[in-house]
Amino acid sequence: MEYHPKHPQPFSYSEALRFDPTTITEEIARLQNSLRRLKHTQDELCVHPNDPELVEVLRENEAVIASQEERVQMLNMALVEKGIPPALPPDVVVSGSNEDNEDNDSGVML
Repeated sequence: MEYHPKHPQPFSYSEALRFDPTTITEEIARLQNSLRRLKHTQDELCVHPNDPELVEVLRENEAVIASQEERVQMLNMALVEKGIPPALPPDVVVSGSNEDNEDNDSGVML
């Protein structure tokens, strides 16, 4: 399968297929944490819609978010190609509870 990303990526899909599953899942977790933080920042910046500098930062962040989401998609496709189920979104808890954990920014537990 050939995949052509819409956004510039640090690796191609064919390169992602050569990564070991542990590397892929760790990178997905890292990206999901980054995406969660970026989206939180976007929410905070949106309260200042008339500030031209912040509007530009919002646009730049949207581009980074789109690129990182695409990279997660590529990595999940590589996992599936290896016969491994795709990683869960960061807000899905499979078992246990995060309620007792004060720092919920620990990423996805794989």
